[in-house]
Amino acid sequence: MKRIFTISLLLISHHLMVTAQHQQADGVATEKTQVTRPSETRRVQLANFNQRSNQAYQVPVDRGDGLAVAAVDNVIVETEKLMQLIRVIEKDNLNWYSDPERIKSSKKGSVDSFLLFKDGKLVVEEYFADAAWDKPHFQMSITKSVTAYALGIAIAQGKVDSEEDKILKYLPELNTGDLPELAKDISLADALSMQSGIRLNEDHPKSNELAVNQCIPSILSNCSLLEPGQHYKYQGIDPEIINHIIYNTTGSKLEDYVHAHLFMPLGIDDYAFETNPCGLTKAAAGLKLCSRDMLKLGVLTLNQGRWMQQQVVPKDWITKATTAKVNNGKNQYGYFWWQHQVDYQGKSYEVISARGALGQFIFVLPELKAVAVFTSYGTRQPFSYLQEYIVPAITR
Repeated sequence: MKRIFTISLLLISHHLMVTAQHQQADGVATEKTQVTRPSETRRVQLANFNQRSNQAYQVPVDRGDGLAVAAVDNVIVETEKLMQLIRVIEKDNLNWYSDPERIKSSKKGSVDSFLLFKDGKLVVEEYFADAAWDKPHFQMSITKSVTAYALGIAIAQGKVDSEEDKILKYLPELNTGDLPELAKDISLADALSMQSGIRLNEDHPKSNELAVNQCIPSILSNCSLLEPGQHYKYQGIDPEIINHIIYNTTGSKLEDYVHAHLFMPLGIDDYAFETNPCGLTKAAAGLKLCSRDMLKLGVLTLNQGRWMQQQVVPKDWITKATTAKVNNGKNQYGYFWWQHQVDYQGKSYEVISARGALGQFIFVLPELKAVAVFTSYGTRQPFSYLQEYIVPAITR
C-alpha cells in the first residue's frame, strides 16, 4: 500500500512538473519577477459586470482609429462558428462569475474580450465581464513583443548596428575584466530569442533599488552562464538587457521611445507602462493596452510593418522577429514573438503570436489574412478557440 501511495505521489509530481514546463513553454505561465517588480493586474470589477445573457451580434463601431469595420456575414463564410464561440465564452463567464468565491479559488479563468480582423476589416468586437473598448487591459509578456519592435526601429534608425552584435558593445557600464568569459559572447540576437545562457543565482538581490548603470552588472555578477545561443530559457532577464541597450543607444526610456516611434504612428494613446527597480521602463511585462490597440499591433504584423501608408517597423525586422529561432516541440520562438501551427482539413496554417501571462493573445494568421485578439483572466482557452472555432470559420 505504501509503495502504491509513493508511486502515486511520484506520478502526480511528474505530472505537475511536466504541466509547469509546458505552461512555461507557451508564454502564458504566471509571471516570474527575478530582476524586477511584479506587474500590476486587477481582478474583475463585479460592480461593472456586464451580464450579456447571449445578446445578439453587433457590427463593430467605426471609431475613426484606422480600423475599418464590417458586418461579419459580409466577410466570413461560417459565421455560426463565431456565434457559437461567443456563446461559449458568455456561458463560461456567467458560470464562473456567478459565485464571487469561485473567482478567488478557481484557476480556470475567463475571457473578457474577443476581436477578429479579417480581409482588412474588424468584423467581431465582443467584450465580456467588466471589459470595454476604452478600458486598457494588462498585457504581461506582450510587452516583450513591443520591446522587440522598438529594437527593430532603433536598428533602422542607425542607433544600433545589428542584432548580431555582442551586448557588450552597447553596455558601457559593464567592466569586461569582471565578467565571466561567456558573457562576452552574448549577442543581442541571443537575448531576443531567450538564449543568453544567463541563469540567475538564488541569492541575487531581488528587491534592491539599483541605479540604471548597476542593473545589468548586478545580473552578470550574480549568475552562472551556459553557452550563449545554445540554451533556451523563457525569462525576464533577456528583455531587460534589450531594454538597457535601447536606453543607452537612443537616450530614451522604452516608454518614450515606443510612444514616439511605434504608438504615435498607430494612433495608440491610451496605454500605460510600469517601471523597474532601476528607474527604466519595465520591458518584460507591465504594459496596459486597449483591445483595439492590441489589434493594431497584430494588423501591423500582418501587413509586414506597415500601418496606413507608413512603414512603421522595417519589413525585414518583422520577418526576423516572427521567424522561429527556437523550437521546443509544440511552440517556436523568434525575437520575443511566438509561432505555432493550426491544422484544419489536412492543411497547416502558420500562427504568429504575442502572448502574455493570464491569457493575453494577439494571433496573426498571415495566410488567412486574419488577426484574433483575446484578453483574459487566467485561461489558455484561446488556443483551443483558435483551433476549434476561428480557423474553421475563416477558412474557405
